[in-house]
Amino acid sequence: MAWFTIEFLVRFTCCPSKLDFIKKLMNWIDLLAIIPYYVTVILHYYGMGIDHLQEVQDAGAEDPVLAGGKDLSRTTQYLRLLKLARIIKTLRIIRIFKLARHSTGLQALGNTMRSNYKELGLLFLLLGMGAIMFASLAYVFEKEDENTTFVTMLDAYWWAIITMTTVGYGDVTPVTPIGKLIGCFCAIFGVLVIGLPIPIIGNSFNKFYARQKRWEKREALAAHRRAISLRRKMSARYLRQSFKDKNLGKLLGGGGSNRDSTNTKRSDSQQTMEEIT
Repeated sequence: MAWFTIEFLVRFTCCPSKLDFIKKLMNWIDLLAIIPYYVTVILHYYGMGIDHLQEVQDAGAEDPVLAGGKDLSRTTQYLRLLKLARIIKTLRIIRIFKLARHSTGLQALGNTMRSNYKELGLLFLLLGMGAIMFASLAYVFEKEDENTTFVTMLDAYWWAIITMTTVGYGDVTPVTPIGKLIGCFCAIFGVLVIGLPIPIIGNSFNKFYARQKRWEKREALAAHRRAISLRRKMSARYLRQSFKDKNLGKLLGGGGSNRDSTNTKRSDSQQTMEEIT
């Protein structure tokens, strides 16, 4: 968690536009993935951890003295803190969405959902209409039977959705002949409804995935080219510097030899003059 916190703070500090940073959804997901840990640490520091709150809840449920006055209000506050701590602890699962930053498939899936929201809306609309229609029919014909599992209308909705999505848990099933016939039509309707928009969404996903792959290849190639150009610049700079150093050494060496030859010439001329005299 310390690594996630440092990474988030560094990205926020180095971002040139803080407004654009705040507008991005992935940054909010990163923040929501970090906050629950520190809230849990603070609750534990003040002695209000989940285990302690659970003990207080059990004591309040068993002790009748806590049924009135200030103790009741205090117990109610503890129960609220317990629910808040549980919700915050559950929010840790948001960390999994950080993988979308490094996964090509998840990014393509997100772009597919964003671009095909009309098709997805049509799919959910047809599923909802089918669930309402078949659940109502099945409940009308099944509620009078003694062995029925359609106790409430919610059970009928659950059965309709599970049947149309071809899951079929089997916990709620029709027992009358008419109910079974309705179940057959419900399953066929669900297969047709789900199968119609899936090819459109699948083709869109393939396009976005191929586009994402091409973009990644271009980015990798551009980074490789930048590395090669930087390496060439460094080598050219090193060669120029070494050439300058070499020329400077030659100049300094040449100047010293000229001085030595001049001195030898002067000494020779002096000896010649001494011999003549």
